[in-house]
Amino acid sequence: MHGMPLAISLGDDNRECQRNHVEPETEFFWQKLKNLGEPGPKVTGEHLIYIVVRDTEYEEDAIIDRLGIKNYKLDEVKAKGTRQVAREVFERLRFCDMVYVSFDVDSLDSRFSKGTGTPVEEGLNVEEAISLCRALLDNDRVVCFEMVEINPTLDSENTMATNAFDILEAATDAIQKRLRLEEVVSR
Repeated sequence: MHGMPLAISLGDDNRECQRNHVEPETEFFWQKLKNLGEPGPKVTGEHLIYIVVRDTEYEEDAIIDRLGIKNYKLDEVKAKGTRQVAREVFERLRFCDMVYVSFDVDSLDSRFSKGTGTPVEEGLNVEEAISLCRALLDNDRVVCFEMVEINPTLDSENTMATNAFDILEAATDAIQKRLRLEEVVSR
């Protein structure tokens, strides 16, 4: 989940880093959004794990630090491998019965991620992204997978379309494999 929807789910205003003052009407609706369904936070910092998040603003870094959100840096992913990172992710999330995976193409190195608003150097290559998604999607607690930040209007060479398709196809294959396995086991 990204940006403001995540802040709503966390019930976090990040007042410590506030840059502007909002109108009373905006504040009213912000509070209503934070309390949709039931009052209070829907997730906590311990429920969130980032993998290869690199381009953040001061305000985002402050939240990550304050809430103790784990961010696997690229060198850590390369040293441990995607399977080990996935194992650690699910160990950290052992008390979560449902896991939502949001794959942001900004985690890819800018050589592979041209059609996005924030391409950043020193990210995952396509093979690492595929391996990571497969490893994460092997776990039966994953109930949702999405790919975000794809912007075809910025992809003049069709690089993102090709790479995103390959990643999505591998993710879909992993989900189908898991569903077939569940079907066989349940017989």
